[in-house]
Amino acid sequence: MGDFRYRRDRSIQTITINGDLNPYQFLLTFIHEVAHLHTFLNFGIEIAPHGQEWKQTFQKLISPLLSVQVFPRDLLIPLQRHMRAPKASSAQDLFLMKEMSKYDLQKDLEANSFLSDLQLGITFELEGRVFKKGETRRTRVLCEEIKTGKKYLITHLAKVKVIE
Repeated sequence: MGDFRYRRDRSIQTITINGDLNPYQFLLTFIHEVAHLHTFLNFGIEIAPHGQEWKQTFQKLISPLLSVQVFPRDLLIPLQRHMRAPKASSAQDLFLMKEMSKYDLQKDLEANSFLSDLQLGITFELEGRVFKKGETRRTRVLCEEIKTGKKYLITHLAKVKVIE
């Protein structure tokens, strides 16, 4: 959803963020990436990108924003829970992602189900291609593309359109 690139040869660093995120996901991703910048400036580049220094910096930066003045009430509980031990990506937190998805931009509303919520064997559409849901492997699902018979691992957080 975003990226921070540290370049030793540059005085100005780069943060990029996907432009199709809902406002709350955009803000969370922005703070996540700014936490990387602060962490590298304060601790150097020899630390783990999502190590303890980054987690503490991320928690410190987002803490003043965890209020109903910034986030809707229904996002605060999963967001506060997530921030107790933030992961490398908020997309790894299924509960948080499901709540965040309620605020997705209009074009995302066509895909109205998370792959994780579908029963085994259900047929669905993703990015114009039709798949059949197979077995779950941790955070990804082995799915078969109907047209080609090829199998793909797809994140369980993918928003899909169920085909009846």
